[in-house]
Amino acid sequence: MRKKIYGAVLAAALLVSVTSAFAQDVGTGNWLYDTYQEWKKRPDGDSIKSGYYIGYVSGVVDGETFQVALGAKQHWCLPKNVIADQILDVVGRFLESHPEIRQRPKAMLVNFALTAAWPCPQK
Repeated sequence: MRKKIYGAVLAAALLVSVTSAFAQDVGTGNWLYDTYQEWKKRPDGDSIKSGYYIGYVSGVVDGETFQVALGAKQHWCLPKNVIADQILDVVGRFLESHPEIRQRPKAMLVNFALTAAWPCPQK
């Protein structure tokens, strides 16, 4: 009986530690950088992490597009024929070039990267 209790306690402790370690970093550029590293290894990288990277960056781009359609200020202006891999490269290279700010929120860093690469023309 004691072995079952110890086993259950150990399993719960491991689950909590793994979950909290992942949750601590998931909102930052460090997490996004980690997923970018897997995306760069394609097709040999961790496909789940790679998918998180693609999905997150695409979601930020889609969110910006939606907000602009509702009248919000446009933060960046993507070139007409830009493809998804270019956007993913730009964001990832920005994260590689700026390790000093990767602790910041990942959405902020995606915005910084795309604004630096493709600023909107001055009106």
